[in-house]
Amino acid sequence: MLAAAAAAAAAEAAARDAAETEVQQGGDAVLSVAMSAMAGDEGDAAATLGQDPYGHEQHLGGYEAPISMAVEPVSEVGMDHLLQQMVAEQQQVEREQQFREQLAAAAVAEAARLNRPQEHFITIASNGTILGITETATGFPPNNLLMTSVYDSVHEEDNVGLQSVKKHFWDRGRPDVEVYLRRQTVEGDWIWLLSKDVFF
Repeated sequence: MLAAAAAAAAAEAAARDAAETEVQQGGDAVLSVAMSAMAGDEGDAAATLGQDPYGHEQHLGGYEAPISMAVEPVSEVGMDHLLQQMVAEQQQVEREQQFREQLAAAAVAEAARLNRPQEHFITIASNGTILGITETATGFPPNNLLMTSVYDSVHEEDNVGLQSVKKHFWDRGRPDVEVYLRRQTVEGDWIWLLSKDVFF
């Protein structure tokens, strides 16, 4: 009876040892397969990086894969909008250029105005014709005023008084009488001047 029990226990132990041995061998097989798979992946990766699975470098000749770009057609409406935008930008540039030119011209004109003399001398005939004139405070070139009437650029409200003073005082040797009058400048403005008779 005891012998039979001992034999059964020994058989059970032997079966258990055999099962553990099979499990261990199966695990080694799985590990071996996994390592082989990893080695295969490394080979693929090496091939991708320009090496063969055995560690040798492979020269790819500097080839670069072409880049594909998708070009979408522009609709007629989109093209019109683009052209209008370009025209608007060009017009804006032209307006800015014109504005800069106007500013430059205004600066030159202002500088010329500030450099004008504060007084000028006019030599006139008995009928008011200008026979000689210096640089003017009004900005008109002297040569343009020669042989014109001294009354032409005088304000109409002051013209009658100027002619009256000339006739009744200056022509009779009374240069002490002065006249305040307005003369038009080359820009079209009116400036007040003091006019008097001077003998040279």
